Amino acid sequence: MPSTSALKHRGENGRPRVLSGKEKQAIGQYVRYKNEITLNEIKEKLSKMHHKPMSAPTISRQLHENGYKNVLPQPTQMLTSYEKKTTCTMGQEAYK
Repeated sequence: MPSTSALKHRGENGRPRVLSGKEKQAIGQYVRYKNEITLNEIKEKLSKMHHKPMSAPTISRQLHENGYKNVLPQPTQMLTSYEKKTTCTMGQEAYK
């Protein structure tokens, strides 16, 4: 009796992916190396290295899938010269 598993799913039926595994890895490395890099800079680097045109939305989508978010740095308050002096001397009084 023949086995019933004669039909196997071949995979890759449909539109091929734009980004390969190496390109996805390269995007992550670019961001880890320089976290202030723009989408257009990533796009230019990928096109030079892999000789394949890619759109900025494709790269953005990949970054979001990897958990990266577009976040601005938190603003910090600038201290005045008086505040700098008092901040530095507060802890020194306890050690005298």
